[in-house]
Amino acid sequence: MLTSFLSTGSSSSSSSHPTARSGEVDPEPADASLPRSLRHVQSFETSAYSVIGIPTSPKADEELNGVGRNGVMDGSDAAACRLFKPLPPPQPQHPYQHSTPRKILSKIFGIGNGGNGSVRGKSKRMSLRRDADVDDADYPLDGEEGELIDDEACFVDAKEISGFDILSQLPDELALHVVSQLDLQSVIACLSVCHNWRALCLDPQVWRDLFMHHKGWKVNTALAAWKASQRTPAPPFITYSPSTVSRRLSLSFTLPSLASRRLSQYSTSSNPAITRPLSLVLPTWDEGIVPLSLDWKALYMTRRELEQRWRSKSYKPQSLRLSDHRDSVYCLEFDSIHNVLVTGSRDKTIKIWSLTTGELRQTLKDHHSGSVLCLKVIAAEGFMVSGSSDRTIIVWDLGGLGKEGTEVTGTVKRVLSGHAGGVLDLRVDKNWIVSCSKDAVVRVWSRHTLEPYCDLMGHEGPVNAVGLQGDHVISASGDGKMILWDLKTRSRVRTFEGHDRGLACVEFKGDHIISGSNDRKIKIWSASTGECLHTVSGHDLLVRAISFDAESGKLISASYDKTVKVWDLEFTETDQIAPAQDGSGGEIVVGKKTNVTATCVREFKDYHTSHIFDVKFDARRIVSSSHDENVVILDFGEDLDTSLFL
Repeated sequence: MLTSFLSTGSSSSSSSHPTARSGEVDPEPADASLPRSLRHVQSFETSAYSVIGIPTSPKADEELNGVGRNGVMDGSDAAACRLFKPLPPPQPQHPYQHSTPRKILSKIFGIGNGGNGSVRGKSKRMSLRRDADVDDADYPLDGEEGELIDDEACFVDAKEISGFDILSQLPDELALHVVSQLDLQSVIACLSVCHNWRALCLDPQVWRDLFMHHKGWKVNTALAAWKASQRTPAPPFITYSPSTVSRRLSLSFTLPSLASRRLSQYSTSSNPAITRPLSLVLPTWDEGIVPLSLDWKALYMTRRELEQRWRSKSYKPQSLRLSDHRDSVYCLEFDSIHNVLVTGSRDKTIKIWSLTTGELRQTLKDHHSGSVLCLKVIAAEGFMVSGSSDRTIIVWDLGGLGKEGTEVTGTVKRVLSGHAGGVLDLRVDKNWIVSCSKDAVVRVWSRHTLEPYCDLMGHEGPVNAVGLQGDHVISASGDGKMILWDLKTRSRVRTFEGHDRGLACVEFKGDHIISGSNDRKIKIWSASTGECLHTVSGHDLLVRAISFDAESGKLISASYDKTVKVWDLEFTETDQIAPAQDGSGGEIVVGKKTNVTATCVREFKDYHTSHIFDVKFDARRIVSSSHDENVVILDFGEDLDTSLFL
């Protein structure tokens, strides 16, 4: 981390000695009889100056004090940033003026007049500063000879401390690449070093890299590309071909405020003589995926403030309550991109809402003859499936989801039958529809043909939840077991046992399976080994629903105890050590062990008055449904533009 400090100062004597002036003799000090090297010397603190320049404007102060909404920064970043605030001024006890930080910088970097310090030999005056008149009396004298002497313990030749700004010596491409490797605290520190460093630190590529390297921070790349294309004038595309690799990059014409440095003029037929930030004319491998023409500094600051709101127990999210159902709300799905929320209820209806305003846009009724227990929606495709206690699965075509003010339509495409009990859970991807039921059977359907593919049987009780990832399915049952299935071979891979009572919910992401149970516990498992990695306790009643984001490690759980909890899961790996088999008595690494820690970040209660049945979340909000007939939306993004965040 670029947080090293260089400080300097000088130490000098304020004692006087007899000097003849106009025939008069000054009074001698009390220690005049002592050798000069032993006389009392008044000193001052030299740690009050830092090489990091002092901000020269309110804007610079704001950037040094923190990055975030209203200039507020919390946590470790704030502590790091405070290191670069100007230190309190010293209280000099000597009549001569100290060097200023600017002069110290000029000495260290060898620029200006500050780099010409010198030290002369014995009996000659030593000069380390050319900007102050210093009497010979301020330098130590030999008590016997009365001559100036060199004191190497006190004075250092300034030429030996000279240096140079290495970034200014590099090509712009390399300098920007170096700055892009820094963390937030270092970027903030570099903002006040000089104009050149400030321009580099304000370049959009630096802030994009800070954003993309942050754990769990994601943007909607399709929407980002669309927003970039809507700029006026629209950015052209040019081709850059280093050696044999051709890379396309987008140039922005609307970000002059993001960097003070300007490159040479670049002209196109439609946009002559337009200046742009440095990174916007540099090739980047992922330019077509995440365009640089967005205001990445603003995006970073907004996303960081949003994350702070999630973690700050003093922040109360805005809540929106939807109360149009006439009975328990068992299930929900939402899509923030298309601004749609879909809920299913015991009142046998499916309701479609505006996610942001809570406006009811459509009610689908008279299709299921029983409670709607589960549903899944792919809003971009207008695709939905719903499962009911009437033992059927309905495949829907939805129209008008992404268009505000347009009537939403729901058309039944196919009714799937086959279960002998109520359909309790569903999962969908591009190839499969997977359902589970009270009949203890997991049924798999082809998404393309809507025909049955196979039945998976092995549980001894109702299958309450399923998870789907590729060609693997995980099923969680009231018998207290989970089974991992391979759809290609239509066979069981392994069985997971460890909960004390029946399972109610499951999530399957990567190699991690997360289960919630009637034993009030949440367990994290390895799908590849079947090992239980960690057990999370905290709820007082059955854990009814969980939602997990593998990239951020954020887990949301909802329980019959009427609470919603936010957990941070941390996954680390350590070497597994075993004795060597060669008889040497040594040890060898035989594999990796995954360690999991779970921290409860927030707890939300008093939003529901009865059992919570389902919960989902994204970067901005948590949505939950309950036996109290209500759907509650907790919004952490009030007054923030979070449209690009996932």
